[in-house]
Amino acid sequence: MAGTGGIAQRWRELSGENNWEGLLDPLDIDLRRYIIHYGARTAAVGDPYNGDKGSNMSRFFRYPPNNFFSEVGLQCGNPFKYTVSSFFYARCEVNLCSWVLISEVWKLVDKYKDEEISITVTGHSLGAALATMTGVDIASNGYNKPSTNNKEGKACPLSSHSHGIC
Repeated sequence: MAGTGGIAQRWRELSGENNWEGLLDPLDIDLRRYIIHYGARTAAVGDPYNGDKGSNMSRFFRYPPNNFFSEVGLQCGNPFKYTVSSFFYARCEVNLCSWVLISEVWKLVDKYKDEEISITVTGHSLGAALATMTGVDIASNGYNKPSTNNKEGKACPLSSHSHGIC
């Protein structure tokens, strides 16, 4: 099935359902697009960050959640449409506990419990390490299952895309 069907039809396979068997050598074109897509989404979080120390809005994002993806250029010509379900306007000195992220993940898993969903955690540099640890936390604690039947429920697929690790 390598290179056929497109990302929308193959997202489970591209997320590692079969351990990327037959997709790596040579690199499957849809997997390549999938990796680039998540890399662009990861970069989109850093690019609109306001680093101007003279600004009142220093260390905040330049765009509001409702049009974030269109402002950073990820909607134009992209068949994949996303909405921001929660947005953190956290300055660097604010401690952001993992439970905030986990509660948001669980809320979305519950909301879409009757649909076929997946969870993808992305990060760059230090965020890549945090994305990996968050993915492990989600999977090992069953947060990728609806809360109503956390122990018995079927877990949705989970992947972590980490970029910029040396």
